[in-house]
Amino acid sequence: MKLARGLARFIIILLAAGLPLAGAEKDDTPELERPQDTAAAAFALKVHLELERSRLERSLTEYQAAEKQREELRDRISSLYRRLGAVVRKEPVPPNEDSEESLQLQIESAERAEDLTRQNLRRLLEQIDDSRERMLFITARLGTLRRAPPPEEPEGAEGVWDIIYLPSNDKAVFTLRQSGVIVEGEYQHEGGYHGSLQGTLINNKIVLHRIDSKLGAISDLEGQIASDLKSVKGTWMTRIISDGGPVTGSWSGRKRESRKKPDGGAP
Repeated sequence: MKLARGLARFIIILLAAGLPLAGAEKDDTPELERPQDTAAAAFALKVHLELERSRLERSLTEYQAAEKQREELRDRISSLYRRLGAVVRKEPVPPNEDSEESLQLQIESAERAEDLTRQNLRRLLEQIDDSRERMLFITARLGTLRRAPPPEEPEGAEGVWDIIYLPSNDKAVFTLRQSGVIVEGEYQHEGGYHGSLQGTLINNKIVLHRIDSKLGAISDLEGQIASDLKSVKGTWMTRIISDGGPVTGSWSGRKRESRKKPDGGAP
């Protein structure tokens, strides 16, 4: 499948860019002599940086929720110990107060839950530190990557595109900007989904990675822009396969006409 081969090429580019994969030791960075390779390596690093940023945001959100849960459990444990102490000391207690044995069981359960929450906090802290370390490395690698002038490429992706996905017939609007072989932009889907697009255009072949503002990396698209630079057709593959919907399909687009006035025309 084309997208699977694209993923393999993406991994090769990451290695060429000097980004170690999980469980692999960082090797000496190979030289990137061709401008296309340099541009592709920079693009791969930027995509990976965006994915790490999304991962970091999710970990931070989960860490905040786990902190709140631990505070609630700690308050509950303190309350249970106070109630147990009153029962043990034979102090006046509410008529519906639990027995000493029941309170002890509740304390044991709450303390086990608090211990699991502490373990989860430690795990999330390791994820947060790992993401921040990788983001620092990627940012530094982007800064030191030798940048050769990108090859001349017609501005075939620049503009606003009306997009249709099949088989769902969902519609979207892509707003794309192009610099050499690098393509970036934003999208707005029916239903309120929106986010960023990052990709490349080489020999009229476009590759786009769709990164949703809430869901993170959500799908990959490949396509071929027509020779008149006004239409595109291709295939897409989702990265989220748990919603029961199709995992792949086709897509097409039509570029909107530019609203620029001709030279010498009225403003």
